[in-house]
Amino acid sequence: MTPHEILTLLFKNKKYLNLTKSIGKRYQPYINTARAYYKLDQDTLITSEERRVLINISYAKSDDQLKTIIKDLYMQDDLSENINYIRAACQHLLDLWRSKRLNDHGNNEGWLRSNVYSMLWDRAFLFHDQFYIKRAECQSAVIKFLQLDDPDGDLVQQKIDFILRNSNDESDYLSTEEKPGDKSENDDVCKGRQVQRHMLDLWNKWLGSPLLTSQLEAITYQWHGSSLHVFGTKMLSDQKVVSYKKSNVTISNTSDHFADVAYFLLIVISIKRSVTLNYMKLTTMLAAINRHSIASLEIRSSNQAYHDDSAPSSQSSNDNDNIPIDLDLPYIKDAIEMCSTITHQKNVVY
Repeated sequence: MTPHEILTLLFKNKKYLNLTKSIGKRYQPYINTARAYYKLDQDTLITSEERRVLINISYAKSDDQLKTIIKDLYMQDDLSENINYIRAACQHLLDLWRSKRLNDHGNNEGWLRSNVYSMLWDRAFLFHDQFYIKRAECQSAVIKFLQLDDPDGDLVQQKIDFILRNSNDESDYLSTEEKPGDKSENDDVCKGRQVQRHMLDLWNKWLGSPLLTSQLEAITYQWHGSSLHVFGTKMLSDQKVVSYKKSNVTISNTSDHFADVAYFLLIVISIKRSVTLNYMKLTTMLAAINRHSIASLEIRSSNQAYHDDSAPSSQSSNDNDNIPIDLDLPYIKDAIEMCSTITHQKNVVY
């Protein structure tokens, strides 16, 4: 069975498939094939230098050895922002372990936000040159854009704990909900899936093509105490939508689990680059559509203006199985071809 046939079987004539729910064991080999083909798992996106530092951290056997690694990083000049983040996160973890507060299962959301999420999560995005952070009960900019075409007011605004907003288009490309470890996160996870669907709806509106939207991925995150869960949703080229869990990781409550620390930092840095890559793909496809509009002297109806600030590069994508009719349109072909060339800097290890 092809990956498309596998998902078609699971959809069962419906338009939405939720792979975060339990699936029959007989489907397991096919699901793994489909997940790999559609790239539903979290990619590792780090530089060789970041990889070297994380490997050193993973082999540390004591707090003193981790302190030595941090000290060596402080001695180096011109560190990248991600290496600076790794250094700051490790130093903060040492302080948290020394306080022994991570062992307290009664830590409320405010304490976790101030003492854990701010330094181990927010800090990773603090100096991003294309995005800025919105914090604590923020309104979704994605829903605000969609409400412009919702005169009946059916679309309800959502309040979100953490948003990563783009400074160019003022839209949201990452959101996170947070819950203490002693409370259920089920409602937040459902809210996250709704936000993902809204993101895909907005991008599909801007791009005007499910095939182009299928090149993108809507991702939200759920903190549950010291555990981070990564969820994603994709629109396939036939407008069906699939939701799935990408990965999860837990911050160790005590020291001596340094490989776990390195793995957590690997996931956070990879997430940061995944969001950037998603934005670069979107702006590149919009630029291709706008070039076609200029050449053909056609004005598209849209609520959003863009300028192209993404860098062209060279990585191919192969999500385009079940090709729809709109691929015959010249600008669709151009947009997909340009999108397939988008990647990160050359020194990122995939």
